[in-house]
Amino acid sequence: MPTLFHVDGCDGALSREARRAVEEALRSGNLIVYPTDTVYGLGCNPSIEEAVGRIFEIKRRPSNRPLPLLVTNLEAAERIAVFDDVAYRLASKFWPGALTLVLRARVPRPLRGNTIGVRIPNCRPAVEVAEAAGGAIIGTSANVSGTPPPRMLSETLDQLGPHVSIAVDGGVLPGIPSTVLDLSGQEQIILREGALPSSNILEVLR
Repeated sequence: MPTLFHVDGCDGALSREARRAVEEALRSGNLIVYPTDTVYGLGCNPSIEEAVGRIFEIKRRPSNRPLPLLVTNLEAAERIAVFDDVAYRLASKFWPGALTLVLRARVPRPLRGNTIGVRIPNCRPAVEVAEAAGGAIIGTSANVSGTPPPRMLSETLDQLGPHVSIAVDGGVLPGIPSTVLDLSGQEQIILREGALPSSNILEVLR
């Protein structure tokens, strides 16, 4: 089972010991579980393709569904994805928060395709984990695909515990995934209705 650390919800901070352990795990290509402002996330360093591939494998996630990224700030997002005026407008309104924007990827890579989902979480430990990975971390939900998104760490460890190096316990989370908006094509398409109501998004898009 993974090494366990605790934080005081999304307002808490990683301890120095936890930060060092997370940095080492991510640098070594290991997988970690961490709290976000929506559900528990399963992450790795996105530049280590072997680790990214393991996430697809243990989640049983179809390879044609690229994994989203959580980033520390807008500058980190701009290094990963191509922003237009609409994307900037939505990011300025809803980030940090529960809106994932699907944008054209700046550098398409194996297992991720030509588009990428990206967001800044409204959760200090999640941002610190992304910092430990160099500014961005894989931010998929920490569960097997098709099962309910995990609100509690125990739900994640029951499914994925043997595959994870470190787990950060942030208590009970909201349990509603982010809303996903695809801006990569000609039309703006809500792929998943989540924690951010689509009506809020439509008000900005008008």
